[in-house]
Amino acid sequence: MSKAKPATKKFNDLKDLIASLAPESTMIKHKPKITTAPTFGRVKEEERNVGVAAFLYAASREADNDFHLIVGRDHTLTPEMYMTMEVSGLPPKGDATLDFTDLNAARSAFKKFFGPKLPGGTYDFYDPPIPIKIEGSLFFDITHATGSRPGPHSLKSRMPVIWEVHPLTSIELG
Repeated sequence: MSKAKPATKKFNDLKDLIASLAPESTMIKHKPKITTAPTFGRVKEEERNVGVAAFLYAASREADNDFHLIVGRDHTLTPEMYMTMEVSGLPPKGDATLDFTDLNAARSAFKKFFGPKLPGGTYDFYDPPIPIKIEGSLFFDITHATGSRPGPHSLKSRMPVIWEVHPLTSIELG
């Protein structure tokens, strides 16, 4: 997963970040067509880096070694709203397509915070949710354009987008 190049735009609320995204219908019909091919680069709408302070509600470790984070608004705000963000598995150090340093820093911070209690193959839920500040690149996950939406079943109905922040390049927890 490549990192977008522009400077990071900060958002005060996850709702504002979500409102800034291109509609799913536009992205699904995108020209050029978005594919899952490993050589397919970022489309114009994904060439954005974003930052937001929010809350971590759930996390899991996926088969590809990414940690999927379900990040949402403060539980006292309405509407309730969540979005997927990913701490990437690390590429080989010599992979020039990714910034190993940023990805490693984000992954190390995540692993340090959780220590031996890293999430596993099913979602761990956090109650109360954990304050989190993230930065990373936007990614439209076309694999969720048909079938099931991302995230744990209990939160899917409040995940209004299949957009993700992936990869995360900075993360602060707690």
